[in-house]
Amino acid sequence: VAINTGAGVQGSGGDISMTVGTGNMGDGGDIIGVAGETTDAGAVGGRVSITGGAGTSTDAADGGDGGDVVVTAGKAFGGNAVTDIGGDVLVSAGEATSAVGGAVKVMSGFSESTSSGNVEVATAAAGAVGVSGDVLIDTGATTVGDTGMMAVSTGRATQGNSGGAYMTTGDSFYGLTGNVELTTGAATSGDAGDIKLTVGQGDTNNGGDVVTTAGPTTAAGMAGGAIVLTAGAGLSTDSADGGNGGDVVITAGKAFGGNAVTDIGGDVLVSAGAAASAYGGAVEVTSGFSDATSSGAISLTTANAGTAGVSGGVLVTTGDTTQGESGTVAINTGAGVQGSGGDISMTVGTGNMGDGGDIIGVAGETTDAGAVGGRVSITGGAGTSTDAADGGDGGDVVVTAGKAFG
Repeated sequence: VAINTGAGVQGSGGDISMTVGTGNMGDGGDIIGVAGETTDAGAVGGRVSITGGAGTSTDAADGGDGGDVVVTAGKAFGGNAVTDIGGDVLVSAGEATSAVGGAVKVMSGFSESTSSGNVEVATAAAGAVGVSGDVLIDTGATTVGDTGMMAVSTGRATQGNSGGAYMTTGDSFYGLTGNVELTTGAATSGDAGDIKLTVGQGDTNNGGDVVTTAGPTTAAGMAGGAIVLTAGAGLSTDSADGGNGGDVVITAGKAFGGNAVTDIGGDVLVSAGAAASAYGGAVEVTSGFSDATSSGAISLTTANAGTAGVSGGVLVTTGDTTQGESGTVAINTGAGVQGSGGDISMTVGTGNMGDGGDIIGVAGETTDAGAVGGRVSITGGAGTSTDAADGGDGGDVVVTAGKAFG
């Protein structure tokens, strides 16, 4: 069955129009197009093909555009804000009894000379009241096997930049802006999925950055957004081995260059926030607490030197001031209950060439007239027990010069 209109000369070809008449009872009449089925083994059922008309003029000024394919669901004119819903547009691929179900492919048009067309998926703006519609992308559930992957990728560029991938929530004028949340699913009998942020490798200029910035605020009395990195908890309470909490690992990049002066490994920089009027932010490093036993250690160690060079130094310095005292450097161990307070130990490492390393303690000088330079005070610990039988002794101060073994 063929329905064709004739070609037009000095005018357009005739339209083909199918319109169902208006009714006043029941649902409106349908337009149903069904391609033919086949009972032949190995053959394919008929397809439904809808193609917009080609703009075949090659005129360089304006040859005309290809015709659109427009699919629009029916408008609902009823006044009920709950039940009178506009018609849906449903696109479903064919089911299969044994093999894989059919795919749904949406692809923009190719251009022989310039850019390909866009693919836009958007919900309409809300009316006088209500919210705009959601955009939901979901892969189906499975009973045996993996669920489908969701991949969002921009195309490869041969000469030029590849396209960016952006996930942005809209602005808000009288409320909160939306969250951006990346969450992997929970696993019942296996590992939960990872979240990975990786910058691709380049061969010109510096490598790409990973930049994470919390939100600023202009509200009085409020604080800017925090950046919180928390490793996963080991939730098992098994007494034999319940598992450990996850680590937080921050490692700067390795330098593979061969220049011993300029090819330096990346730094790890931790800086608290500056302040215009009040105190600058603090940097606090605290080891983990244990409900049952010792708290964790804090280890500040430079790496061993390679085949040449020296190991890195450890520098603890407070900043200079223009008015007032500079900051204090305090090294204290905690008080002990049912045990002694921890030791403070300073030991210079052994060397096999030259003199041994020094321990130098110098109190502060002063340029103020009539003032006194800082003093060096070394005091043995007090034995503060008042027990009459044996309250304990005060600690000794022992100064011993080095022994010569030659």
